[in-house]
Amino acid sequence: MNHYQVVEFLLASAKKPVLPPVLEVQHYSIDYSFEDSQLHFLPLENATYRSVLTLMVASFDREGTMLTGISHVGISNLEPAVYKDVINGEFRLHQEVDVPVEAVSLRLGIQDQMSNHLGTIEIPLPVPSPPDAPRRIKHTLPEIEAD
Repeated sequence: MNHYQVVEFLLASAKKPVLPPVLEVQHYSIDYSFEDSQLHFLPLENATYRSVLTLMVASFDREGTMLTGISHVGISNLEPAVYKDVINGEFRLHQEVDVPVEAVSLRLGIQDQMSNHLGTIEIPLPVPSPPDAPRRIKHTLPEIEAD
């Protein structure tokens, strides 16, 4: 249940690191779930409720150097019925990211812009697939034959 308009931008850095090109990535799906007490909403004059969340994802190598970083800003103006569902605990967000295979950790951050509360968690990589997830087999195409 995603009621957010999402805007994507890259994280800014004070110093400009020279990063090697990323050759191979691992795709990750991230699911967020929020309890009603964790989010703050601003009531608006048109009977809707506004929330602004920032979702941040950064990957790091063995030396702790950031390899990739991305941030999504979600702006929501919820109608009263949807707002009621959200405060009753029915709020989830989904995010997809590509991470260099040489990354050894992933740091997730969530900031509620309405309260300025911020939370982070660091996850060691690679994250194993759930046991019941279907396996994807990497197929390669045959070489093109010369005419």
